[in-house]
Formats: sequence, structure tokens, C-alpha cells
Amino acid sequence: LLNRLVAEQGQDGSLLATSSVKKGQLDFRREPSLAFLERTGRWILRAYALCHCTNGMPPRGTETGGFPIRNQKRPSGYTIDFGNTLFYTTYNKTTNIAGRDLMVARMLVPRVARLINFFILRVRPVEYMLARRFVPQRAYDYFFYMFVTPRGRMETLDISKSLESLMSRQCDFHGCSISVWRHVATAILREYVHPLIAAGASDRDRCYSKSVTT
Repeated sequence: LLNRLVAEQGQDGSLLATSSVKKGQLDFRREPSLAFLERTGRWILRAYALCHCTNGMPPRGTETGGFPIRNQKRPSGYTIDFGNTLFYTTYNKTTNIAGRDLMVARMLVPRVARLINFFILRVRPVEYMLARRFVPQRAYDYFFYMFVTPRGRMETLDISKSLESLMSRQCDFHGCSISVWRHVATAILREYVHPLIAAGASDRDRCYSKSVTT
């Protein structure tokens, strides 16, 4: 990321306008900056698919399209608690039944959590800075929400496309949408995780089982 910001003059990928640095000011080049936002947008889409398939019973698209990373009217859904990275979602199927929001916690596996944490702490501030300069109508989304591209917050259709792309490339599993993967996850729980718990798994296995069923 640092190399992208301070690349030498003449390199097409440099985000900073060299002339502005020499004048003691910071300004960014439009085309490389927009290309950078497009690339990071594609990355967070793929990262969403990875989170969706590894952090327990996957949420519905409506639960994560407006997933906040800062407190506002709705508390932040992104939390690091005792070294564990958790996603909290509030809207779920029981909300209408109970008449109030019910918090659902989903724990990210450590390898995925490290990727997400690095992205939010290191890359997102640069995205926000570039968005303020070149796509100011999206700056608010970059500041408050996790799953954002230059076109705005991700919708259910974007998330389904991300899942389908990941599954078709990695697993030869075509046509995987959010609802399809939720059925697959339920089958995995029923066929593999629940019997493991019932059979008296080791503490280590129970830990992983708990993270899947949370």
C-alpha cells in the first residue's frame, strides 16, 4: 500500500500526484485512485464470500448489506473481543416474531479475521480518503460500513454473485446463492457437527464446533 502511495514519478500506478508532493501538498491522481477503489471493492466482495462460508451459520443478505463498522443509530457489528473477531447482526428471521432486534454473533476463524482486520485498519482509511476526493457521494458508506464498493453498499445480489464466483472457481459448485449456501451449511451442521458434539468431541473440536453453530 505504501508503494502505491509513494511510487516514483512516471509509474502508472502511483496514487499521489508527484507535483503536489513537491509543493508540500498532497493530491491524488484520479484514474489510478478510482482503479484502486475498484480493486479493493472486488477484494472485499471476495472476502465477504470467505466470511460467509466460515463464520458459522451464514446470515441472510438483508443482515449484512448494511453491516456497520462504527457506532451510529445501530451499534457497530464489527468487534474484537478477547482476541476473537466477531460479526454481530441484528436483523434476522425472529425479529418480526419477537418484535425487537435480536443480536446474533458470528465468530471469524483466525486466518480470515487477520485479513479482515488488516483491511479495516490499513486499507479502509485510504479508501475513505480517496472516496472523499473522487466519489464524495460514497464517502459516508466507506466511513460507516464494511462491505462497500465505489457503487455503494453491497446488495443481496452482489453477495450472491460473489458466492457463486468463489464456489464455481474453487469447488466446481455452480449456482451457489446465499439461500443455497444456507441450506448447505445446515446440512453440514446436521451431518457432521451435531454428531461430533453428541459423540463427546475433544475440547479443541468442541471449540471449533461452537464457532460453527454460534
